[in-house]
Amino acid sequence: MRPGGSGGLMSKTHPSFDEQANTYDARTSLPAAVCRATVEAAIALAQADQEDLVVEVCAGTGQIGEAFVRSGLRYVGCDISKPMLEVFQRRLSPPAHDFLLVRSDAGQDWPVARETARIIFSARAIHLLSSEHIVQEVWRVAQHGGVFLIGRVERPIDSLKARLREHMRRRVRELGLAPRDAGEHLRRLLGALRGRGAGSIEPLMVATWISGGRPIDVINSWTAKSGLGGVDTPLSIKNKILDDVKSWAEDKFGGLDRSFRWKECFTLYGVRILH
Repeated sequence: MRPGGSGGLMSKTHPSFDEQANTYDARTSLPAAVCRATVEAAIALAQADQEDLVVEVCAGTGQIGEAFVRSGLRYVGCDISKPMLEVFQRRLSPPAHDFLLVRSDAGQDWPVARETARIIFSARAIHLLSSEHIVQEVWRVAQHGGVFLIGRVERPIDSLKARLREHMRRRVRELGLAPRDAGEHLRRLLGALRGRGAGSIEPLMVATWISGGRPIDVINSWTAKSGLGGVDTPLSIKNKILDDVKSWAEDKFGGLDRSFRWKECFTLYGVRILH
């Protein structure tokens, strides 16, 4: 259910995810233990049992979705990208518990009946959607007392990956494009839901782990993407930005092949829906 049409999209300049299907997990993979901990925390927050329904918006390749399916809850995972869902389907072989994968545009009405979901979950791509549309659909789809949760990978601002990302986004802005601000979108979205009557849920850090890599690894991981900073970027501008980031990183980190390690965490943000 990654955005692909009009309706609830924030912009027509969103990137396509189809061409990333075979490289997405290598670039964004989460440890299996983190995925399981996320699902366990979501189930506890929702006080869900095996008759309850989980709806994952922008399910992608199913890194966390697989853990939801194997938890025994009923599961619907939606994404607009057929290649991403095909990767997800392969994760679930042999067949797992009751689940359904649906190719659907999150910028349109979600393919779920009114007030049926105990848990609505998303991570990584929901900031590409209009917050007004998300509020409307969450309010329609969630049960009374159900939870809407967004998962985010977070890392220290002085870590290698965070510093590279910030410099890349700065260059995107300097060249006349407007990168998405996922954090600001999250604050607006949860604020709008609370304004409609949803109950607050304190942010919950569900897992931490150590990642590592070289500046060149981080920069190369961006080459498979159609854009930078969450927006489609013309190839000439994209290459210019990546070349600039390489030069900057070589100077700042003493070379592109030096190895670094940093702490990452996965945090759940959300609200409880009170119709």
